[in-house]
Amino acid sequence: GQIPTVHLTVQDGETVRLYLGLGDRSDSVGFYSQSFPGTWTLMRSDFGREMIRAVAFEPDAGIVYAATDQAVYRSADHGLTWKSHACPPGGSAPTVLEIHPRRPGELWMGTSTGEVYISPDRGKTWQLSQRLSLERAVNSIALDPVEPDIAYMAAGASVYVTKDGGETWDRQSMGLGSGFAVSLLVDPAMRGGVFLASNPDGVYRSENYGRIWFPFLEGMGRMGVNSLALDPVDK
Repeated sequence: GQIPTVHLTVQDGETVRLYLGLGDRSDSVGFYSQSFPGTWTLMRSDFGREMIRAVAFEPDAGIVYAATDQAVYRSADHGLTWKSHACPPGGSAPTVLEIHPRRPGELWMGTSTGEVYISPDRGKTWQLSQRLSLERAVNSIALDPVEPDIAYMAAGASVYVTKDGGETWDRQSMGLGSGFAVSLLVDPAMRGGVFLASNPDGVYRSENYGRIWFPFLEGMGRMGVNSLALDPVDK
């Protein structure tokens, strides 16, 4: 099967748990959990044979989310039981699911046709925030943990920024090459700091909320980068 998304979280300061949405085949579709050290446990397999396209974890509430083409499932017991809510109307497949770091219960969803939706109530209702004129998939959404109204979206070879909680978006791609904008990461230690993983251009950094980007390749060189992570201790 295909592995569209994995989410890693640390609980109780020591338990590491990995959440995995798996598969577009009937023998592998499901939601899995693993605590380290340990083995994989299938928590749920009856998603109607739909691919799990995005997984997110709300740490303060201990809630796990799994998005399929038709629904967003929510579990408050680490995947043992689930409640489902309909995806936003329109039929576009979810590609990204993010939890707002400062607003409990607020979900942001990107879709395969360039839409961004926001749910204020853990997926019960959705509001359209952005629809790109070109049908590009939303590859990444990054929410600023310090300035809660600021968010970034990567689609195609471009980055879009909102400073009003998703009411309006501006394209901010000065300095970027023609590579695929894959993943965004906000630097919480620096206001306006944000990283972009690009394929095949490598890593870019902006220090002014995405207005200007410059290559951040020292020691790595130009290569395709698909994911970024920030060390929570050594900044």
